[in-house]
Amino acid sequence: MITVQKRSGKLQNQRLKPALESAIYILAQFPRSGHIGSYVVLFVFWKKSRGAIMRAYRCLILAASFALTSALVRGDERIIPCHDVTKLDFTNLTISNRIHHNTRQLAFKNGVALGYDDPEIEKSGPPDWKAEIERDTVVQPAPGISVRFLFIYQHHLTGTGWNYWLVGYSCSNGRLRQVFSRDGLSLKIERLDDSGIVVSKLLKYGSPIETHWSYIWEKAQLNYVLASKRADPAPQSNNPK
Repeated sequence: MITVQKRSGKLQNQRLKPALESAIYILAQFPRSGHIGSYVVLFVFWKKSRGAIMRAYRCLILAASFALTSALVRGDERIIPCHDVTKLDFTNLTISNRIHHNTRQLAFKNGVALGYDDPEIEKSGPPDWKAEIERDTVVQPAPGISVRFLFIYQHHLTGTGWNYWLVGYSCSNGRLRQVFSRDGLSLKIERLDDSGIVVSKLLKYGSPIETHWSYIWEKAQLNYVLASKRADPAPQSNNPK
């Protein structure tokens, strides 16, 4: 039979506190270095821990630290609390838009997000890009699940470039989660409702062929997956801005 004195438990809790503070500090300072941060957390807990009870605490907190670090480093995504996606004010929110393994952050203010090619002149020079939410749609692909779709148009203020995005978000475990993303110079929405999504675009500017993608909601993955793809002759009026 193992007896743990109250005084010993208090002492162990006192030793646990600095370890927790160190772990939180490390995770906050190194959100992009998941593996390095996790190994540092392990080292801190190894140095701070004493006894069987402390090792149990260490293992539990270390597992949580790995999970938190993994969530923070995925594509530099912002963690946005979310319990009802229909109530979020996207026109005044900084969102992470993940496309093709790249993540771009759009800081919307009154429905407009400005971007800079050179972050060093962000506060001193004029913006290079301007993004606007052209369409805001809510669908329910499954019972109890709402997905908010934003159709975003971004154009180059200091050049001739532009792009369209269709991005879908839902609430998952209390945070905002991206469940769909598609972009393109000539991206069009052909269908967007509870049954699914159909979008189209020219794979190459000036191409005579327009490609169509159809997506449906996947219950197991809790996101949209490709259902079909086809190519048709592009209509004459399908010209990007």
